[in-house]
Amino acid sequence: MKIKIGFENEDGSEEIKVFESLKLKGRALRRYLEVQDVLEDAQRVGVFNTSHFDLMMEFIVECFGNKFTTDELLDGVDIEDIYLHYKTLSKEIQDKTTKKMKNISKN
Repeated sequence: MKIKIGFENEDGSEEIKVFESLKLKGRALRRYLEVQDVLEDAQRVGVFNTSHFDLMMEFIVECFGNKFTTDELLDGVDIEDIYLHYKTLSKEIQDKTTKKMKNISKN
């Protein structure tokens, strides 16, 4: 997965940098499950706050190898795209896990 982040140059112009996510390994699945547990608990009680949003952003940054910060993500990505990037990474992890499980069950 790729993400585009805008960075403001000293002259005030914007520079767009493109980052590619790391190859997602077991640690990404574990972290995703941790984040998902917290978000599902928040949804269950109907409370979604800044700590939940921060958790999603931290997860995104981690999946991209900390090549940018959560502040750079906040300042350089449109608001609607932050949640979209989180869901895209989530789906990628779920799809890879499901595919692997199906392959195992075939054998």
